[in-house]
Amino acid sequence: MSDSNKSRHMTTDRQPLMRRITGGDEPPVVEKKEIRLYILPCISFGRGARGLKRVRFFVTVILPLFVVTIMSLTTFMRNNNASNSSDDNANSSTSTLMYDMYPTPRLKTFHEYPKIKREVMFIPFQNKHRDTTSCPRAVLFIFHGCHRYAASFFYSPQGRQIVAMAHNAGLSVVTFRKTDELGCWDYEADADAILKIGRKFMTSKLKDTTCTTETDGDGNVVYPPVWAFGASSGGQFIMELAARMKDDPSAHWPFVFSAMNVQIMAPTNQGEALDIPTIFTVMEGDPMTKRGVQDSIYRAAQQSSSSSNNNNTVLIRMITTSGQKGIHPHHFYNLYADDKRMTMELSLAIYQDLITNGIIDPTNIPTMENHLLGDPRHMVEQVTSVWTKYITAQRSIDKKDELASPPFGVTYPLMRSLRAEEMIDADSLWLIEELNVAYDVHEITAEGFQTVLEFFSEFGLPKERK
Repeated sequence: MSDSNKSRHMTTDRQPLMRRITGGDEPPVVEKKEIRLYILPCISFGRGARGLKRVRFFVTVILPLFVVTIMSLTTFMRNNNASNSSDDNANSSTSTLMYDMYPTPRLKTFHEYPKIKREVMFIPFQNKHRDTTSCPRAVLFIFHGCHRYAASFFYSPQGRQIVAMAHNAGLSVVTFRKTDELGCWDYEADADAILKIGRKFMTSKLKDTTCTTETDGDGNVVYPPVWAFGASSGGQFIMELAARMKDDPSAHWPFVFSAMNVQIMAPTNQGEALDIPTIFTVMEGDPMTKRGVQDSIYRAAQQSSSSSNNNNTVLIRMITTSGQKGIHPHHFYNLYADDKRMTMELSLAIYQDLITNGIIDPTNIPTMENHLLGDPRHMVEQVTSVWTKYITAQRSIDKKDELASPPFGVTYPLMRSLRAEEMIDADSLWLIEELNVAYDVHEITAEGFQTVLEFFSEFGLPKERK
């Protein structure tokens, strides 16, 4: 059969088949129904093929571009070290603190006759607009508790936030090393030295600033007000210092507290902390300390009501923390936003290790806010197994290698002012302190510190400086 005959034969044979399928010689007309496509109940991409084309364009082009833009913006914000004004920073959330907001302290040894020597770490107020040092709004002296180095204010997660908020509020920040750094404050061993060194710091370190150009009506130099912060043993110590200052203000002037913040410590007797405006910070998980502070507030109110002189009324307030807090996968990434080594992947790995070691509750996975299963101070082995896994360098107590990678939260400039033992402490404190804060019983905390600064500004400043 020729090719032309084959073609005619195939065409003829297929026509009856088409008629059987379609029911006639011509295919039936099928009415097409176009479906409207939605991305949300109220946002439509259109109908039919055109809508489908728009959906494909959105999924393959617009959505990836949006994700890339968000990721790029996040990276830019983390790497951007541009400074903001101190007024703006004072009201910003601590979770957005950037690298330049963690200033590097200076270290100086002060000598005072007879035979008093004390190391002081301090951050002078820097006028960012003129790039010259000028008079701070106040000088904040900070005192740590037992088993903590003075330097840890500058590398622990909560200490860094407290120092940054104070610095960006226009304050100079000063801390003293204890006689026994890993012990508690000892009034007999430390009080005289701190009172004399504190006075010398005020008169010498502010000498070359605009502070000492102001004089009162009697020709005396007007110094910035002095505020005090103390946690635990440090809180008890500043209350004792305040009582000593009250007995003879002229002997200690200008190192005389005008307001205090006492953290996680209640007065141990009726006469403490009632002579100057004082704000207490207590943890919700520590009801005993909370009751002690409430008793002090009640006694102050009773004394005020029975006194005929309202000018003798001393203001006492209390801040209570929000209670136990969760640890989430990005917790440490957000906490150390200025440290590029703390990536989201590393933060997630730490979070998973906390679950694996039985430190946080794994049953709350859907909300990603996992509370601790118990007091981390009673889980030393489990906690140690986590932080030792992430040590950034091998260190020796006898030698500080400044070329080694610093611990999380420590910059190379800060590293130069730290001792070898403080570097080793920083290798663990980045985790230990944060777990203690999450458990909310007894730990230094930056929670509520913005309220403390507002309290200081309202009640701890001379009227002419408010």
